[in-house]
Amino acid sequence: MIESISLMNVGIIPVYPVKDSDILNYRKGLIAFYEMEDYSLYTDYFLDRQIERIKEIE
Repeated sequence: MIESISLMNVGIIPVYPVKDSDILNYRKGLIAFYEMEDYSLYTDYFLDRQIERIKEIE
C-alpha cells in the first residue's frame, strides 16, 4: 500500500498484484533484492505490471 501511495504522489500509475502469479513474482523480486541485492526481478515485475495497467486504462 505504501508503495502505491508513493507512486501516486509522483504521478505514476500504481501497480498491485492481482493474480496469484503476480504475488509470487512480486515476492520473488523482493527476496532476490533482500538476499542478493539483485533488483532485476523486481524491476521486471514492476515494468510488466505497469504495462498491463496502462493497457487496462486505455
